[in-house]
Amino acid sequence: MKKIVTIVYVLATFIFSAQAQRPLKIGDKVPNFIVTDILNRKQSEIEFAKLKGKAVILDFWNISCMPCIAAMPKLDSLQNKFVDDLQVITLAFTKESKWKEEPRLRKSHIFKQVKLPIGASNEVLKQLFPYRALGHHVWIDKNGVVKALTSYEEVTAENIEKLINGEELNLPIKWEFVAFDRRKPLLTFAQPGVKQPQFLYYSTFMATIDGVNIAGGLTDDKNTGIKSMSITRSIPRFIEIALNQNQKIKEENFILKVSDPSKYFKPKDVASITWNGQNTYLYSFRLPNHLSKLEVDRYIQQDIIKWLGVIGITISKEMKLINGIEEAFFTITETDFRLPNTNVN
Repeated sequence: MKKIVTIVYVLATFIFSAQAQRPLKIGDKVPNFIVTDILNRKQSEIEFAKLKGKAVILDFWNISCMPCIAAMPKLDSLQNKFVDDLQVITLAFTKESKWKEEPRLRKSHIFKQVKLPIGASNEVLKQLFPYRALGHHVWIDKNGVVKALTSYEEVTAENIEKLINGEELNLPIKWEFVAFDRRKPLLTFAQPGVKQPQFLYYSTFMATIDGVNIAGGLTDDKNTGIKSMSITRSIPRFIEIALNQNQKIKEENFILKVSDPSKYFKPKDVASITWNGQNTYLYSFRLPNHLSKLEVDRYIQQDIIKWLGVIGITISKEMKLINGIEEAFFTITETDFRLPNTNVN
């Protein structure tokens, strides 16, 4: 009998572990988890099961994500407003050990102001709630059920009240294809019977792929002899790469001669998830790895300008004196801006 009980216990533990590692979706029940090494809390850990009866928002962030950090005072204020019915937990995407010694965290005035419980994400949470882009928010109702997966813009008092009251949220879903491997070719031969070539160099410019948000970064694969990169950007952000050495350009320094400015800059009343899905593009290339960094940078700049021209966008740069300081201004002109009809069979 003792052996049977032991076997059943081990089997039950195995099943629970397998479930805990499965990425959760909206409507799934959240298993118990523990966050340790917490800041701004008397206890050094938070156990999810002990939050029963409260709505929970998990805020995943990173030290290098400035918008995530800037949003923390708002989260702190919302926590104070709904103190009896809500628990916000902010989770840094970093190593659990010694994460509180991060110099940028210790120097930040924001971290000194907020009283939210701040901890580090762990392997269980990374498997339960995988993501690529930050910030990432998981909304859990009082019954421990996932109700929404969003960016920081959707975290408002109105939406939190709905979560607490058990109402439907109907928020844009922040869905991401976490398994996307930018080191692998984005394009390949799909024709049956066509033998793969020994190497394949190309560049491509396409509408964004649902769930794939790529920050970029050049990959140099010595085994294949290929330099490659894939990045997701809006048109103005591509212009920064092509004409401004990848330096940020202020929105007011763009002059738009276009039919619809909302295709270039997100209106305040539109959710980022919705806008990005309609107005960002995916640029990708594969080049021989003997090219120097300077040659690759020059290629990217010229190639992006070429692709923008293909879809009917031209860009010009002009230097102007503003209060005695020379500033660059960029004019975007649509000649015949259009994308292919994706409804054609």
